[in-house]
Amino acid sequence: MEQRERFIADDRHGLSTRAELCARYGISRNTGYRWLARYHELGRRGLRDRSHAPHHWPHRSDREMANLLVQARRKPPDRVPGKLRDCLGRRHPEIAAEEWPAVSTVDDLPARAGLVEKRRRRRPHQHPRVVPGPEPRLLDIG
Repeated sequence: MEQRERFIADDRHGLSTRAELCARYGISRNTGYRWLARYHELGRRGLRDRSHAPHHWPHRSDREMANLLVQARRKPPDRVPGKLRDCLGRRHPEIAAEEWPAVSTVDDLPARAGLVEKRRRRRPHQHPRVVPGPEPRLLDIG
């Protein structure tokens, strides 16, 4: 915040060009112009850090669709995502085929709802006489 305020003050003095000023402060010219525009628009408050979170998610599934998929996943838990989506498409013909989410989303929603347990990774089987290391080798028991 202090760096931005000093940048604005130096720009007001007009002793150097904006490109030189941006180079001196180690920022891009786009960032310098952005800081100036925000300062002129909102004053000192415009120089604060802003959230990088998106304002909207264009591909986000709507809540009703997500609830429908999660509830359907609870009933027959052995259905794979593609079959589950096809089955629900037949049960709900009022929902257009383009409105159904992708198979990867259908697979991900139950996991987010806590319906899917993660499996433990199994270690690869090794012969009992193999010494672990960069290149496995058999012990000489002789």
